[in-house]
Order: sequence, then C-alpha cells, then structure tokens
Amino acid sequence: MYLQAYTKGMKPLWERVIAKDERGSRASHHICVYDYNSDGVDEMFYGERMISLADGHDVACFGADSFSGHSDVVLPFYDDEDNYYVYTCRENGSYVGCDRVVTFDADGNVVWRALTATDEGPQNHIHYGWLATVKPDYRRIVMAHNLGAGNHHTVAEVFTFDAISGEEISFPFPCSLAPLIPLDINGDG
Repeated sequence: MYLQAYTKGMKPLWERVIAKDERGSRASHHICVYDYNSDGVDEMFYGERMISLADGHDVACFGADSFSGHSDVVLPFYDDEDNYYVYTCRENGSYVGCDRVVTFDADGNVVWRALTATDEGPQNHIHYGWLATVKPDYRRIVMAHNLGAGNHHTVAEVFTFDAISGEEISFPFPCSLAPLIPLDINGDG
C-alpha cells in the first residue's frame, strides 16, 4: 500500500509505504478523519490503522497482531461517559479463527468480538455495517451484514449487537437493514 499526503497547495507533505508483510490491517471502504487523541492534529483510519495526517506515522494499529486483512467498515464512536471505541467489520483475511466483527477501546484492547470464522472462504465477508442510537432508551447498536458467498446485492445474514457490550440483539427496524445506513438528522434517536 502506498499513501501520500499533500498540503492545501498540492505540495508533497509525506508519503508512506505499508509493506505486504507489515503487521496490521490493509485499507477500508470507509476512511474516517478525526482528531482521535485530541492533540490538535487529525488522524485517519486506514482500515484499523490510525495514521497521523501531520507526518504519516501510525498513532495506533488496532488488532495488528491478529489481523492483516481488509476492514470494510471502521467506525469510531463515544459512549455516554465519553469512552472511545472503534467498531470494525472485516472483509478478508477469512481464515479459521479470524474475528469478523470487533470493537476496540481507546487503547486498542478488544472490548468484544463476534462472528469468528469457523472455516475459510468468501462466506466470511462482512461487507456492510453501521452504528445507530435508537429509541426508546437511546441505546447504541451496531449492524454487521455478512455478504456470504453471494454478490454485493445479496442479503446473506444481518446481525445486530449492542455497541458497548456486544450482546447480540433483535431490534424491530421497519425495513431491511442490509443496504441502509441510518441517519438521525435531528438527533432525537
């Protein structure tokens, strides 16, 4: 993987190579930019790898010792006490024992994990995922859509979890969850 950053005037700021044998995840469909550590410098999530936009170094690399694949979804979020978490859905690296859905705390420790691959192959492809705060108790829930061996328009399995505890839950959504990303425009849950 080859990354480059430029100034506002398109002058090179830094470049970075992530070697094939380097530990840690490789990319994501979602790239979150956020000042994760409140140091006044934004970081970006490139998969489960958080990179400083100032100079390109790894600020953190979540799950680096156990996962070197591609994360389809990486969503940082806070709980009600301002504890920081990172929710991930993983696409490849589909080997036996690979956790397909993982939530980390701010220090990179696994808070909970689910959908551990029991065999190899494309049936372990967690392609969509999201986080929502829902009524009536404004609980944070996350969704993981296992694409399975189908294509991007096939609904194989949809899982919902409590975002903090990882407890698998059933939640009565009014429509199919797989292709949707909920959006709460006015913040009322």
